[in-house]
Amino acid sequence: MLTPANREPYDDRVLIFIVLGWVPWPLLLALAVVLWLTVVELLEWRPHYAWWAWWLLLVFMTNFVGYLFLRAYRVYQRYQLERS
Repeated sequence: MLTPANREPYDDRVLIFIVLGWVPWPLLLALAVVLWLTVVELLEWRPHYAWWAWWLLLVFMTNFVGYLFLRAYRVYQRYQLERS
């Protein structure tokens, strides 16, 4: 067995975010910065509104990982545009 039998299946440090809705300021600041960077990127790109919603939700749910996917996708698009 990988975990002890008396251990609960969740971490108390994460439970406080869910129950109380309290999040440390650095996490909120990081999310705000990443969402702002996403909006700046989307304003430059000017995609359809459905793409806006999709990218903003992805970044909101995954934070920096979603933003890195957006940047990688945009670099790939620019690369393909230059090749054609």
